[in-house]
Amino acid sequence: IDSSPPQGVSFESQAKEDGSVEFKFSATDSVSGIRNFKVSFDGGTPVVVSGNDYSIFLAPGTHTVTLIAFDKAGNTS
Repeated sequence: IDSSPPQGVSFESQAKEDGSVEFKFSATDSVSGIRNFKVSFDGGTPVVVSGNDYSIFLAPGTHTVTLIAFDKAGNTS
């Protein structure tokens, strides 16, 4: 039974030539594996991301990114 949350949750970001920002997500769960991520920007509505990357257009400036990882047992980071 997996009752532990995902570990090592992190992201990297890179500005792209088209003006978007690409985010690469990372997390590990050695028991059940990672199911998906939820990411939100500047307190907005979270978006479910089933892969490890996500692109978005953001206005220039500083932004707040909230990232939550979900494992296949339903635990969150």
